[in-house]
Amino acid sequence: AALCNAMTERNDSQLTLEALEAENLFTIALDDTREWFRYHHLFADYLRKQLTAEYPEAVISGLHQRASHWLAEHGFIIEAIDHALGAKDYKEAARLVAPQCEQWIRHGETSMILKYLDQLPKELVWTEWDLCLWYGWAYGVQGDLDRCAKWTNRLETLLTPLIQNVTLQENGSIPPSLQNAYAQLLAIRSLVARQVRDYASALALGEQALQLVPADNSNLRTIVSALLSSATLEAGRFDQAESLLNSARQMAYRVGNPFITFTMLLNESALAVMRGQLQRAYDLNLEALRLTQTESMERLAFLARFRLGRVHYFWNQLAQAKEYINLALEQADVNEYPTPTVRGYITLAWIQNAEGQFKQAMQTLNHAERIAMNHRKLEPAEWVRGVRAQFQLSVGEVEAAGRWAKSSDWGAVFSSKSSLLLSDESFFSYCQILIASQDPIEWQRLERLLAWRLKDSEVQRRDSAILKIHLMQALLHQARNQPDLIMASLLQALELAMPENVIRPFLEEGRLLIPLLRRVSHKHAATKFARKILAGISNLDLEQQSLLEPLSEQELNILKLMAQGHTNPAIARQLFLAVSTVRWYAKQIFRKLGVHNRTQAASEARKLNLI
Repeated sequence: AALCNAMTERNDSQLTLEALEAENLFTIALDDTREWFRYHHLFADYLRKQLTAEYPEAVISGLHQRASHWLAEHGFIIEAIDHALGAKDYKEAARLVAPQCEQWIRHGETSMILKYLDQLPKELVWTEWDLCLWYGWAYGVQGDLDRCAKWTNRLETLLTPLIQNVTLQENGSIPPSLQNAYAQLLAIRSLVARQVRDYASALALGEQALQLVPADNSNLRTIVSALLSSATLEAGRFDQAESLLNSARQMAYRVGNPFITFTMLLNESALAVMRGQLQRAYDLNLEALRLTQTESMERLAFLARFRLGRVHYFWNQLAQAKEYINLALEQADVNEYPTPTVRGYITLAWIQNAEGQFKQAMQTLNHAERIAMNHRKLEPAEWVRGVRAQFQLSVGEVEAAGRWAKSSDWGAVFSSKSSLLLSDESFFSYCQILIASQDPIEWQRLERLLAWRLKDSEVQRRDSAILKIHLMQALLHQARNQPDLIMASLLQALELAMPENVIRPFLEEGRLLIPLLRRVSHKHAATKFARKILAGISNLDLEQQSLLEPLSEQELNILKLMAQGHTNPAIARQLFLAVSTVRWYAKQIFRKLGVHNRTQAASEARKLNLI
């Protein structure tokens, strides 16, 4: 009624509204106290059309202004902005939008910032430093670096003379508003430097920004501290990052910034996964998920669900993993968060492949690659290609996997060149392809590459990477027929995996690890865990295998033709394979049978009733 009084310049609106409701004249009460009412939506549309038809634009703009003023005074800021825009009162809209942007950024609602700033005339925004600032934040958080640079450069152009004018005055001190704005300019640039992996600049800019933030501005200090801790994490300073992330999360909790709290929980969980602390990662992600439900941030819940699904996958709890991942993909905001979405699809593909759905897994990877390329995310696209190559290798598509390995950047990496890698999807695929190559020269290069990665990972205490490196070393020793070294590497991997029940990395290697896991001594502490892993390898009767490592159907086909005296080109023609693929299969057959040539292979196969 108060709003109606303001709009109609009368004082009996409450009685009128109740009378309209009593007469059932398209009016519905929205609460038991008869405070808020609405018209039937079709009647409301009719009244608006009548208003437009009967009254000039100036009158309608005046009504919008009255509505905007009343709504702003009573705390309905979004509605007030909408009516100011309806009145084309852009200065009033800008006055209301600027402080609201701070609330939106606290909840990670960058799309809302852009939605409303884009409705203001660009010539107005271009002259207001506080609006340029929010454009910079929104585009910086979204990763649109070109637009972010445009608005932060304009922000600096506007701020610099204002600050200079103050400092030139005698005893002039910079007003807190300008000091805060310049600190945020540096913080945004720190964020951008992080996104292009210029970690030295990111850290330096973050430190400068933190020094500029006044001690009493706890909210801005929290934001800058969070950015600095994230840069420290991505720069590979994990021990320092661990304490900074926790500190920033506590600060965000105290000042009531749920978006920063949520982001820090995700970053802490990422570090926990790298450290091999799956239970801690799971707990942190559950807390992040709970936060989205209690702080009206449900639109971000998919980010926590992606990570929870990934942890379940590592635990080989595929049903739970799939449930989390599928729900996350249904909710994912792919335009604002393309990289996490791509990683979610990669996890889904791993689950599908583990369930024997190879074709479906490949389709999922193709979809993930399209998302990455459409959003110009080149590194996630390479993750997808690496996983695809690993899947192709597992089904004998050696040439396709090899083509990816040759085109990847890994071929140019040498042990003398160290760089931080937070994602290992493509690296370990490359390792597997080199192992399968049967090329001693490539094996030597891989040995050096693994030693380098192991050293870096041990310094950073990245147990998840160390586990995989030991598995790759075990498989490399297996290919080289070095039994003592095989078991040493495998036991190191088992000892790392056992406390946190990390099963899936072993199962990803499939049949190659079966004979190795079965050889773990019953006296060793990891025996039960090795048996648990073996139990997870489906469709194999491990107790009745005549071979330590069974031959695939294609390998049996080639073995039969080989025993009949067919040459590799002849076998290739008959099975519609490339000659190089037949040669690769032949090497796998010799290795599994423990022989060195065709004659020995045929003889051993007959002994085992394989042909």
